[in-house]
Amino acid sequence: MLQVTLSVKMDCPWLDYLQRNPDGNFIILQCIPRAEEEGVSALAKVNGPDWAPERITQIVTKHPSVKRAKFMTLNPSIFLGMVTTKFCPCSSTLLPYYNHLKITSEDRNRLRWTLLINGSKALKKLTKSLEDKSIDYKIEEIREVKYKEYILTAKQEQLIRAALELGFYDVPRRIRLRDLAKVFNISPRALSERIRRAHKRIILIFLNSESLQLMEDSNKR
Repeated sequence: MLQVTLSVKMDCPWLDYLQRNPDGNFIILQCIPRAEEEGVSALAKVNGPDWAPERITQIVTKHPSVKRAKFMTLNPSIFLGMVTTKFCPCSSTLLPYYNHLKITSEDRNRLRWTLLINGSKALKKLTKSLEDKSIDYKIEEIREVKYKEYILTAKQEQLIRAALELGFYDVPRRIRLRDLAKVFNISPRALSERIRRAHKRIILIFLNSESLQLMEDSNKR
C-alpha cells in the first residue's frame, strides 16, 4: 500500500468565489469527494476580523455549487464550518474511488491530495486519468504504508480535526457534543459513536508505535 501526496491544479468553485474577497483568508482543512453525488463534504476555515458565522454561511450557500453550509466561531477572527456541495471538479476525476486521507487547499487554484493507493499500477492509472483530462499535477511524496487498518479514514480525520479546532477537547469544553453534531448535520448519538471509533484507531496507532519502538530499543541492546 502506498501513501501518495500530489499537488493538483484545480479550482474549487465556491472556494474561489470566496477567495476573491480581500477581507478574509479561506482555506480547506479537509475535503471528502462523493462519487455517487458528484459533490464533496469540506471542512473549511475562515480567517478575518470583519466576518461573522452567519454572514459566511449566507454567502457560501448562495453559490450554485453549494447544497448546504454551516459555520461556527472558533475565536473572534477565525471561523470553522462544514460545506456540502452539489458538484465539484474533484468528483469528475478518479479521486472519489481512492482512499483519500487528506485533501487541502494550497492556494487559490491548487489542491493537495494525500491518498492511499494499492500499488504502482493504481497510481499510474490515476495519473493517466489526470493527464487525459489535461489536469496539471505534481507528485510530492510516495511512501510505503504499513498497518493500513490503523489509519484514520478521511471522515474520521475531518471529525477529529473539527472537534479539536472548535475546542471539544479543551478543559472546560468550548463546544458541546450536540452543537458539534449540528456542524456535521448528524445526531449526537451518531457523532459520539464516530468519535469513539476514531479514538480507538488513534490509540491503536499510538500503542502500535510504542510497541515497535520498544522492539527497536531492545534489539539495540
